[in-house]
Amino acid sequence: MKELIALILLLVTSYTYGQQTDTTNLQVTETENVVTFIEVFHKNQATKDGYYLGNYIVNITDDQARKLDGKKIKVSGKFYVVKGLDTLPKEKNKNGEIIHKQGRKEDTKHIPFPTIEIIDK
Repeated sequence: MKELIALILLLVTSYTYGQQTDTTNLQVTETENVVTFIEVFHKNQATKDGYYLGNYIVNITDDQARKLDGKKIKVSGKFYVVKGLDTLPKEKNKNGEIIHKQGRKEDTKHIPFPTIEIIDK
């Protein structure tokens, strides 16, 4: 009985690892959400989520913001998209009335862990 179970496990693992991977249709998803841009930083571009730089909301601490104020910087990092109210479907309550929500109307792109390099001092 033990030999039969061992034989079945051996066959299953050899068949699953023996299949070829179709590499013609592979898409790279890791680098699709990576961005690099140059912008002059102003600490008055603050929001509750971070700082508006270009079309992105970048996570920068208050100490970094004071040091970077007025300087030309290069920002790199992965971003993610937060859906805005215009993109989401309308929700209704039990009476069929539309529920009004707070938030940004448009989609926003956030860079939570940016790499920042000072270009001009």
